[in-house]
Amino acid sequence: MNQELKAALNSALIDISNEQIQYSASPLDARSIRDVVIHAYRPVLAVVCTAAGEEWPPRPALPETVEQLLALLETMYQSVDDLLAGLDHAKLAKILSLPWSQQMSGLEAINNCLAHGLVHAGVLQGIRACGGFPVHAEGA
Repeated sequence: MNQELKAALNSALIDISNEQIQYSASPLDARSIRDVVIHAYRPVLAVVCTAAGEEWPPRPALPETVEQLLALLETMYQSVDDLLAGLDHAKLAKILSLPWSQQMSGLEAINNCLAHGLVHAGVLQGIRACGGFPVHAEGA
């Protein structure tokens, strides 16, 4: 699912301009495309860090360009992928206390954050459509 989320977010950024990452469509989400991308992936990183016994990661500097946004996404993805490789059953089963007032196993929290990110990947497609710069279907 980690790889699927990264692919979905990358897909939402295909052929987008630096100006367009600042676009928002308030009926869908008041945040900009850039901010939704970060929001879609940062909780995954944070929960995986917590499950691995590491500190909650600080908020990243906000990227100003598509290239910077893609680089941030790749950095977060690589960190998650590396941390996931080191999580054994005991760490995944451990109950985590999350800042949004929930307690659940590491595995449940990771799965929930990945699913939450995929919802936002869909919202990004809608934001682009509202802005008049939708992602075109492959082969179109």
